[in-house]
Amino acid sequence: MLRKFFRFCLWWLCLFLSVAILSSVAFWGGYWVLKFITAGETITMPSLLGMFEKDAIVTLVNAGLTVQPPIERQPHDEYEQGMVIQQSPRPGVTIKAGRAVRLVVSAGASRKEIPSVVNMTIADAKLRLSASELDIGHIGSIYNALIPAGQIVAQDPTEGQHLHFGHNISVLTSLGPEPPAFIMPNLIDQDYSFSLRELVALGFDVEQPPQYEETDDLEEVGKVLDSDPRAGERITTEDMITLTVGATGRITQSAYNHHLKERVFAQSYSRTFKIVIVDDLCLVDDQGTRIPREMTMTVQPGRNFIDSWLVLAGQAYLEIQLVEPGQEGETHIVARRIIEPETISPLEPGD
Repeated sequence: MLRKFFRFCLWWLCLFLSVAILSSVAFWGGYWVLKFITAGETITMPSLLGMFEKDAIVTLVNAGLTVQPPIERQPHDEYEQGMVIQQSPRPGVTIKAGRAVRLVVSAGASRKEIPSVVNMTIADAKLRLSASELDIGHIGSIYNALIPAGQIVAQDPTEGQHLHFGHNISVLTSLGPEPPAFIMPNLIDQDYSFSLRELVALGFDVEQPPQYEETDDLEEVGKVLDSDPRAGERITTEDMITLTVGATGRITQSAYNHHLKERVFAQSYSRTFKIVIVDDLCLVDDQGTRIPREMTMTVQPGRNFIDSWLVLAGQAYLEIQLVEPGQEGETHIVARRIIEPETISPLEPGD
């Protein structure tokens, strides 16, 4: 019985000693292994971002590091092709000499295929280009009789080419058919009201009010003294015409445009009307009486209105007379009225 007890105790003692020895070996073995691993020179990881691949490799070798193969390549829109865009470990951390460093290098900017925007409006073209992360840069214009105004005639680069992200394309838009060209007539010494009416009737834009130039010559009052463009120059209906009109100092301040629209009876033949005006633009005779200004206009068959623009100054008296044909200019008064400056409607020619 006693012998069994000693055997039992000896067995547990041997087991305890075995466990103790193994634990000691494991502890000291791990200690020395860890010490071996952590032993050696440590360095601070340099920044390689933005370096070209060859320069980055040289930097790593000089620092006692290696490159982890393979070097990954990804498209990038900011870094040039061949530049390092990512690294691991990150810059600034402490690492052991000889460690392999993972690099990602730019494969160049991503290139977008350009769609066609010809025959589109600018708004529609921008919408289509935005799907490719592109936009419109320079916009030019040209007359084109085949493509409606406002639509794109041509683009650069053209459809199917490739463009780097963030770059813009240039487009040329249509102004529509080129307007017909005319030669600017000589309006010098012509009555301004007559000149304005004729130019507006032809579809020209005339600056309103005109430029006034003070003059001491009463015969120049209300007359065209200059024009821009000048007589003989090429003009189109899209050009703005500026007329300079003679006036006295007080007329310069009180002149205005009046839209005359008088209903007349329709006839099967053309009728001629005389418009008599007495206002501050009129010349004055020796007795101080204003000499009425007169202008004539023809109303074509079937039309029911006298429609014209007049230049008046101050309070104006208007008289419209129908010129009877074949009776030596005999007239018949159609309408009379007084025009007060403060009651003038702010209409412009073409309204």
